[in-house]
Amino acid sequence: MGVALPLSAAGLASVTLVDELLDLLDNSPMPGRLLHLVIASDVVCNPDENLQRGLQKLRQAGCRVIFSQIGRDMNVFSHLSPNMADYLMLDAEVVSNVYGNLMDEMMVTIVQGHAQRLGMKTIAGPCNQPIMMDTLSGIGIDFIYGDTIAEPQPLDLLLNTSYFAIN
Repeated sequence: MGVALPLSAAGLASVTLVDELLDLLDNSPMPGRLLHLVIASDVVCNPDENLQRGLQKLRQAGCRVIFSQIGRDMNVFSHLSPNMADYLMLDAEVVSNVYGNLMDEMMVTIVQGHAQRLGMKTIAGPCNQPIMMDTLSGIGIDFIYGDTIAEPQPLDLLLNTSYFAIN
């Protein structure tokens, strides 16, 4: 089981916080590859050297990076390079009407193409209608989440289900 941790630009730029995270990982039985850092995509365009250095240190420790809020601003792709992140999470605003809005469908398709070119996986949701799931999977989105996939369940119930690790 992995852990997803939201990390702000200020947190990523903080040498103290990044070093503390790395120390905790070193002293923990959890490998870095199970820590997924969710970082807003505008961080990519930020020229702050501490920010970029913090991101590199965490990547070198094996942490997975998810750039979130990927939406209508295509400028982010001119700053992304291969292996900078593992996943791109589309903004819910772009995903919510993907099945009925041709412009949103084209935006999601463009993001998916860039992600493939960069060797990254895509995440989209929340998916609350079967037609939305069909459209997203037809475009090639790698991971879809939401009520259409499965109803929300308490964590203790999930952990006590024998097939949890498989699902």
